[in-house]
Amino acid sequence: MKKKLGSVLLAIAVTITLGYLFFLGLLLGVLASKYVAGKSVGERGKVRAIVVPFRRWNFHLHHWLYSLCLIGFSSITGIHFLTPTITYGLLGGLVFQGIYCYSDWHMVLISKHQATARDRRAQPVDMEAVIGRVKEGRSPSQKMLPLTLVKGKGIGLPNKKPEEVKI
Repeated sequence: MKKKLGSVLLAIAVTITLGYLFFLGLLLGVLASKYVAGKSVGERGKVRAIVVPFRRWNFHLHHWLYSLCLIGFSSITGIHFLTPTITYGLLGGLVFQGIYCYSDWHMVLISKHQATARDRRAQPVDMEAVIGRVKEGRSPSQKMLPLTLVKGKGIGLPNKKPEEVKI
């Protein structure tokens, strides 16, 4: 609740200070990035993420990060889309949405080992296959990594307590 109220108050203050064109650009930037980006952390959007491999690291170039760089480039060179106010509003909306809506916005440099494990967890899981394996007394396969067996309680999902999962 505090986060939403703070965002609304910030939007009102920015509109009063920088004008309605900035606010319209900001709104357009937020809506465009909501439409194009993934719905949640780890989910693929309409535009693929830019990930640059470097030795044993992956450099994840988030949309908020390259939008911030474009704001700097635009202010230094004087190159804008329609007007500077609309340009800064549009790119500011992309930055705001990227930081506000994702909990991993700060994860820019990721080890390749960690990225592989996270990608594996993001894949959909066939619950029928998992339940079948558990009933047979076998553990879930590597593709079913987000599931954990809780001794005497069944299967635990990442966001649910073991008691909430019915077998």
